Amino acid sequence: MDRRKEKRFSEKNKIFIKSTEESPDNSGGAKTRAFTCDISLGGARIVSRKGYPVGSVVRIVLELARTNQVFQIDGEVKWVNKTGKHGSYEIGVEFL
Repeated sequence: MDRRKEKRFSEKNKIFIKSTEESPDNSGGAKTRAFTCDISLGGARIVSRKGYPVGSVVRIVLELARTNQVFQIDGEVKWVNKTGKHGSYEIGVEFL
């Protein structure tokens, strides 16, 4: 049984992630390049070279592959798994 509220779409989109704890006013701080594996209206599964603590809020700049639209959205990290591939992380983010 799938507990998801929204239908997920397998789609690779380029994104940048930045922790809002590092710079809450969005005036600086390092951005991490990443991409989505799947996405819905409620959240995304992201692959990144940097892991973020569960419960932290991240700011995501998302460029949709199909339409080239760019969005900025905050999300809460719900889970993190380190993958064996090149030291990357899979991150589950729920959009706020």
